[in-house]
Amino acid sequence: MQGLIFISYRRSDSLWAAGPLGMYLQRAFGKSSVFLDGTTIRPGDKWPDRIKSAVQTCRVFLPLVGHSWLTAKDDNGTLKLWKSDDWVRQEIVTALQRRMDCIIIPIFLDQPLTILDHELPADLAGFGKYQGHVVRGSHLEADMTSLIQQLGRHLLVTPNPFQDAEYARPKGSAERKQYENRKRLLTKLRESWIDGMLSKILESSEAFPFGLSVAPEAVVDARGESPTPLGDSRNILQVFNELDRQLLILGAPGAGKTVLLLQLAKALINEADDDPRYSLPVVLNLSSWAAKKRSLNEWIVDDLRDTYQVPTSVGREWAERKELILLLEGLDEVNECDRAACVDAINAHVADFPSAPLVVCSRTEDYEVIGKRLRTQGAITLQAIDLKHSYSFLADSEYIGIRSMASREPALESMLTNPLLLNLIRNAYRGLPVERIELPQSSSTPSDRVHDILRTYVERRLDE
Repeated sequence: MQGLIFISYRRSDSLWAAGPLGMYLQRAFGKSSVFLDGTTIRPGDKWPDRIKSAVQTCRVFLPLVGHSWLTAKDDNGTLKLWKSDDWVRQEIVTALQRRMDCIIIPIFLDQPLTILDHELPADLAGFGKYQGHVVRGSHLEADMTSLIQQLGRHLLVTPNPFQDAEYARPKGSAERKQYENRKRLLTKLRESWIDGMLSKILESSEAFPFGLSVAPEAVVDARGESPTPLGDSRNILQVFNELDRQLLILGAPGAGKTVLLLQLAKALINEADDDPRYSLPVVLNLSSWAAKKRSLNEWIVDDLRDTYQVPTSVGREWAERKELILLLEGLDEVNECDRAACVDAINAHVADFPSAPLVVCSRTEDYEVIGKRLRTQGAITLQAIDLKHSYSFLADSEYIGIRSMASREPALESMLTNPLLLNLIRNAYRGLPVERIELPQSSSTPSDRVHDILRTYVERRLDE
């Protein structure tokens, strides 16, 4: 079973997925059966030799194909796939040469990608004709179960059953207590933040159109060299994983920071619910940190107790063992005189726990005047929504009145680029024909227009 399956991936395109896929496959077929460079190559190994040998001997070759697989470029603007020394290209070429004794299954991440021969170097011709398998971050368990079943048939072996059920049946009283504590916290998180807030903000949060851009200048030693817009297909879990699970989220008021954070929380809660080995996400508001100005770990333990009724001993164990994913709201809600100290506390926590996952949210303007930078691995900024995405969000027939009115009212159309206002307008005027949409006077101030739309929204909700 040694080295049966080889996972090929490009760090800039699919690093976020390689680890979880490798974990699932190693659980199903055994750790030694799966070659994933980050976990298989040992210190002291000559990694080029190990990779070449593994591709030449594997029975299944799984190239991960993300949204930028065809378009990834180096610093000089050259398409990486067209460079003769590109490792992804070399791996695929070797696998194609062995196609008679090597099964090639492209793994499309989140959505299929059509790959035509004229888009590829000559030595990769035919790669696009291989039937692939889609693995979605939002349906990872189901998609990986299907893939593992297929691989079992190809390899003529019976995969090990997922161990989730075994982990879900704690054997001793200590394990049972730990399991109950996890489940209790996850239930409170889901009830408070997902069912209690996210689902009420948005009817279809996954479809909400965010404009995201990498903002490396916002943090110290960030990965990436310049601000870069992110593709439409990127979801927040993918971005979080690509930036090594440490992230600063910036945006203007109403840009959607909280919604984006809660979308990430939802995905992480689902992961932790499915597999007890996943870290526990926890949403905390930094506004309470300034009361005592303690270390971040001490504040986390107290806030877990006060907000989620987690016993102090349990919270301390989770924090010290790095079993938490901190989703920290409201850096801008910390008293202005205390924000620099709060940034210092977060940076000290990152220094003490450099691999611990962490997300911090703040309004851009309030963050920029602090004068200090966080030491997270990366930062993103929420941008105004492109109007074409706003109109796509209003594509259903019940929003035809809004689309018609916005197309002839510039003041209304300009509001559609703000996520908060887009969602407010969508719900305030849903189902109304254009002649029944009463807009505030164009001569009124922007705040007056927002107030009038909000009043319409509240009145309609009260009438339901």
